[in-house]
Amino acid sequence: MCLKQYYRGDVPAWLVLAYREMHHVTSNPHIFSRISQLWNLWDEIPADWPLLPMVAPHASLVSSNDNDHQRRSGAVGDALEATDRIDLSRTCERTADQLINAFAGDGKADLIAQYALQPSGS
Repeated sequence: MCLKQYYRGDVPAWLVLAYREMHHVTSNPHIFSRISQLWNLWDEIPADWPLLPMVAPHASLVSSNDNDHQRRSGAVGDALEATDRIDLSRTCERTADQLINAFAGDGKADLIAQYALQPSGS
């Protein structure tokens, strides 16, 4: 079952209740696109919506079309090929551990503020 709902009363959203429907929605670009520039309800999104920075149209690897996606992913692939993967993995793990250790004992966390938005190497 797929229903158009409103998140917190003012933001249009899909409510998809089963795997088959989710697969159908996310596999059909005429129904759903990860390219947010193609979404048709931007006029219903409040300017102060906290999730806007995550979904607003912007150039990125995830939200690009086929040609642009190939170009961007090629550049990322080339950069990663030139990187020592073991060193990169250790650096990512060490950084994640440091960030998580900073709030792990609190019993709660704001993962956006305390993890996702932290500058690298904090």
